[in-house]
Amino acid sequence: MPYCHRCGDPNATPLLSATTPRRLRLIAYSVLVNDTLSTFKIVMVEELTSQFSRCQQLLNSISGTISSKSSVSSANFFV
Repeated sequence: MPYCHRCGDPNATPLLSATTPRRLRLIAYSVLVNDTLSTFKIVMVEELTSQFSRCQQLLNSISGTISSKSSVSSANFFV
């Protein structure tokens, strides 16, 4: 049964269905293969690059935090 999490209406069709990721992949594939909407391709590449950069920064931050906590724990262990 459809349910809209945004408005709470149990009879509403949600904007994003379970098949949305598959449809988006098919649309993106069609655009890339048919060489249409080159602006769309450029924007998508820029967006993905930006998202990757943010993910990389987050992972580096997490790694630094883990490293600093493990070195503090090791230092306290040997005291």
